[in-house]
Parts: sequence; structure tokens; C-alpha cells
Amino acid sequence: MGMVHAIERPSSRKNGGRRLGPSLVAAALFATSCAGSTEVATTPTSPAAGTEVDGGSQVVATQASVQRETRLGQGRAIAAASNGEQIVVATTTDIFIRSGDSSAFRSIALARGSTRAIELSPTGDRVAQVTDAGELALWTTESEPSLVADLTAVSTAEFRADGSLVVTGSSGVRVVDADDGSVLDEWIAPADRTVGPVAVADDGRVLLTLAGGPMPEVVTWNGGQDAVVASIASGIDDDAAVAHLVTSGERVAFGLVSALDPEQGRVVVFEIGASDPSWSVAIGTGVRVDSWGFASDGRLVIPDSAGIRVVDVAGVEVVSTSVPAPVVQVVNDLVVLADGSIMRFDERQELVEVHAGNRPVADIDVDAARRATVFVDASGRVGFIGPDATEPEIIEEFQSAPINDVAVSADGSVATASTDGVVGLFEAPGETGVDVQRLVHEEGNVDSVAFSADGTEIVTGVAQRRAATSFDDTVSFWPGDGGERRREVGGEAEDVAGCSFFTNRVRYAHDGSFVVATSHDFTVTVIDARSGDVLHTFPGHSNTVLDVAISPDDSTLVTSGDDSTMKVWDLETFELIADLPATMGGYWSLSYLPDGKSVVAGDLSGNVSVIDVATGSLVRTFEGTKLRLARTAVSPDGRYVASGAEGSVVRLWSTATGEIVSDSTGHGAAVSSVAFFADSRRFVSASQDGTAIIWNLTS
Repeated sequence: MGMVHAIERPSSRKNGGRRLGPSLVAAALFATSCAGSTEVATTPTSPAAGTEVDGGSQVVATQASVQRETRLGQGRAIAAASNGEQIVVATTTDIFIRSGDSSAFRSIALARGSTRAIELSPTGDRVAQVTDAGELALWTTESEPSLVADLTAVSTAEFRADGSLVVTGSSGVRVVDADDGSVLDEWIAPADRTVGPVAVADDGRVLLTLAGGPMPEVVTWNGGQDAVVASIASGIDDDAAVAHLVTSGERVAFGLVSALDPEQGRVVVFEIGASDPSWSVAIGTGVRVDSWGFASDGRLVIPDSAGIRVVDVAGVEVVSTSVPAPVVQVVNDLVVLADGSIMRFDERQELVEVHAGNRPVADIDVDAARRATVFVDASGRVGFIGPDATEPEIIEEFQSAPINDVAVSADGSVATASTDGVVGLFEAPGETGVDVQRLVHEEGNVDSVAFSADGTEIVTGVAQRRAATSFDDTVSFWPGDGGERRREVGGEAEDVAGCSFFTNRVRYAHDGSFVVATSHDFTVTVIDARSGDVLHTFPGHSNTVLDVAISPDDSTLVTSGDDSTMKVWDLETFELIADLPATMGGYWSLSYLPDGKSVVAGDLSGNVSVIDVATGSLVRTFEGTKLRLARTAVSPDGRYVASGAEGSVVRLWSTATGEIVSDSTGHGAAVSSVAFFADSRRFVSASQDGTAIIWNLTS
């Protein structure tokens, strides 16, 4: 935040406290120290997990159970499908459906892991989810949904017009009865072949490709073990691989890429069931081999470096036209561009824009019979384009981003800070679970958020890299119940030689009179909470400042740096009290215990421990570990510590013993931050799945 000028400081600071969470930039860039290695004379040596050294804070261990109370947010949309009447959306947490003219989505199931694809039956009574782990779950969509089938070793799934489900894996294809999940028919590939891209023709025949032979093969299957097998001569080299497969009426087209030169590609077109191709055409250099497709009239639309080429049913190029951005996908009459825009061929076969996107499209599904399209962009916004629509209906309720941080106010309101620059404000638990306010930061990634002690104000910290030596670390103050930004400090993308990765950790004093914030230039700034004036800038560390903690009486500040040190500062005189060694890489997370003599520290190896701030010595280590980039929180009564653990686990420890009290699941991705409510009986976890969960803690 640059240089500062000293001004008169408020004299009284007592009582209160707050917590924070990690940056997506940190996750990507943290592996290397920003300013080179730093020599540390000594570092704390860990005793056995769960043991105590030299006494420690006097808190009483308790037995406790944790139960999920409320989820805030519905997750970020990943994939969607439509049959023209209904829309199904897979988010990071749930499978939702909207039926008929209803504007409301309802959850029919919790998502099974990370969604690769979602499919909706023609009648809308069944939904199939395929996960990245190769699992398939088939549900009914009635008012009380049920699980029909649960399959493994699945690559793709697609409903046929008769409602049956075609399920493929690397070794073959199954036809599943969507009513009861039984297998109606099956075709097994030869032992020395592997199934590649698959498609279902309009008449229900299954087209699948085989790899592992002298050259790629196409199988046309219509039941039983009898199938028509034909070799696909690529016109490139015999080892070419099939990367894309599309059907249109009685034709099927294969996109092949050279094994010798990935820049070489070709589209080969067959009549379905034929042994020899009808024609083929080269794909331009530098074009994705899976970006082409058929238009609704059967013409082939192929991107090239300058735009697109349109090839008629006889293989003759009839149109060549430019587009404003590179093409990433062609589906039916739609052309999807890299900038998120979607164009469509009109009745004159000219391209017109139907969606001016500003985020890349992550998934798109077209029901050709009903000419209905649904898509999801990278932020989770869902768009629905009806048959006669000139622009999409935009559905924003599933728009979210990974959450960096979460905070709780004195009255139980919750704030989440996200990588997309949005802070979501949620009413006290027991309400709708939908954020009532969205504080939008045009600067970008919001690294941390905190409430003032009385909940009347919110402070946020942006951590956004603009260029090689240009950074934005704006600290902003907002009304506690939402509204316009009141004032801001720092930011403005100062051109200072800092670090490729930095945090912007903000902490309110317990009496609400000042805020402490970290900066990209490795300093720590004290800001007057009422005026926004800078009171003091601590020289900080020789590397990125990872976290800060203010003592319960607001008299001292503890900072942790990537230079493997922990420093203790006097908040009255601004003098350095102690320069202490930390574990290698420093403590990613710091939280004071109520005694004011020690902090709970979580390091970048995932270890959690209690550290004496006077000496830097270990008081106690905790059983197990947290995630490397998960923040920790201490309950106001000092009994518990919470953090994110392996996978998407929310872990709770006893502060007194260091033992794990509970491991809870409910998130669809890593847990990044946690915060306790004032009563110490509830806490909230925030995740990269874009949601927060409130948990009840019962002794």
C-alpha cells in the first residue's frame, strides 16, 4: 500500500475478534518462495501429535458431535441439459431441475463427485449424472426423487428417443432400462480394442469407435453381438486417433488427429453402417480437432484460423466467413466462440450473435428435435435459448466462484469472499440460505472479509495481480447490511516490485477502532476504521505476509511470513517485540487463543499447533493435518479449532488435547476457510465449490 504518514491513534481498544481465508492465486503460485530462500537459525521442533509442551492454555476438553444445519448457496453450475420443456443443472453440490413454466429450480439429489456430464431423458422423468471418476447415477425427477441405478466404469451416457439409456465404458456399451436400471442389452469390444468416442444416431443405433488395431475402426451397433465394423482410413497416418464423433441424420463424421503431428487433423464422413467413407476434408492447422460439427441442415461447419468453413453434404466448400474470436465448438446451428459469445445460423444461413458472453462457455447441450439450447459459462451462469428466442434467458442463481474466506457477525450474519470479486451476505441461519446482498469488487479476487465487532461494517481485502510488477490490494469498507462502498485504502495497481503471489488479509480490532491489512509489498498496514486513514505501516517481512492476528485486548499483533518467521508487534508503540522462527515456509494461518499468550498456527505442510507468542516455542501439536491452504479458526470460548482437511472434510479439534473431535462432510470441493459464531456452538465452513455450510456443535 505504499508509504504512510503517522496520525493520532484512538487510545482505547478492547474485546472482540474475526477470521479469514485463502486465495486461488495462492493455490496456483505458492510452491516457490517469492523473494528467494531465507535462512532461519532455529525452527520449532514438533513433538508427537496431540501432546502438550510447557503447560498451555487452560481450556477443558469436551466430547462433541457436529451436525449440518444450513447450506448457504446452491453451488456453481458445471453442466446442464434440456429437452425443451425442462432444464436440469448439475452444480458443485446438487442436481437441480426446473419443469414446465416454473421459474423455480428444485434439488433432486446431491451430486456424486465432480460432474463430467448430465443427461435428461426425452420425457424429463429421468436424469443421469456421469462423474469424472467414471460413476453414473440415474435418478427419477418426481416430487420425491429416487435412485434408479448406480453404475461404475462409465465414460459416457446418452438417452435414446425410446427413453432407454446408452452407457459406454472402455470395454463396451450397455443399454440400460431407465425404469428399473436393469441392463437390456450389451456389446463387448474385442479384448485388444478400447472404446473411444461414442454417439447415438437419430434412429437409436449406437456408433462407437475402437482404438488398438492397425487403424481406427467404427462400430455400428443395433443390439445383440452382431455389429458392422469398418476401418477409418484417416488420410493422415495409420496411427491417427479419433478425437471427435458427431452424427447427423444418416451420416456420421469422425475427427481424426495425427499421432505424428498433433497439428494435423481431418474429418471423415460415412453413411451410417457403410464400410467406406463418403468424403473427407482437412482441418486447418492450429484448430481443435473437436471444435467442428454439423448444422441442422446437414452441412459441416469447420473452424479454421481465420473463421469458419461450411462444407455441403457432398463435401464441397460453399461458405467461408470470419468470426470475431476463435471457435471452440459447433453444435447444431450454434457456433461457440472462445470469448463466450454464441452465434447462430439464421434462415439466410448467415451467422448472427445470440449471446454476447464475457466468460467462456463450459458446457452446452442442444435438443435438436425441439431446437432448445442450454449452456453454462465458467462462472456458473446458465443460459437457455428457446426455439424462437433471439437472446438467451440468463439464470444467475447458480453463479458462484471458489470461496476464499468466510466471516460471521455478532448477530449471526455470514459473509463470503470469492475469487470472482463478489462478497455474498447471508441472513442469520434459519432464513432462505440465499445471499441477500452481493458486494461486487471490480478489482477482482477478494482474499478476505471481516465484520466489525458490532456488525455495522464490513472490511474486505482484494488480492489481484495486474501485471508482472503491478498489483491491486485494495482494502474496502462497506455497510454491515450491504450497500455502496464507503471508503477504500491502497489498491490502484501500484507498480511496485513485489511478489507473483501475495495475500490481502484483513482483521478488525476487537473494539472496532482499527483494521490491520497485509500488502503485496510485504508490509502490514494499520488503518483507522472510521476515517480510512493509515495510522502506521509495519515493515513486515522479507517475503509475502501470510496471515495476521490481533490479541484479544488489541495490544499486540502477530504476523507470519513466507520468510519462515513469526513477528510480534506492539500496537501502542508500533515497536517490534519479538522476531521468532516459524516452520519452513511460515504459518499460513494464525488465530489467537482467548488467553492472549498463544496462537493456533497452521503451516504449509498441514500441521496445526499452539505456539507461545513470547518465545515462539511449541505448546501443543494437533492430531492429523489440515489442507495446506486451509485457514484455521478458534471458537470464542477457546475449546475448539476448525479447519478444512483432506478431500472436502471439515475437521474439528479439541484445543485442550489436540485430538480430532469430528470429521464432517458435505462440501463438493476443498474447504478453504472456517469461522465460529459468537456462541461457540455453531461454525461455518466455506469451500471452493462456491458454498458455505453452517454446522451445529453439540457437547
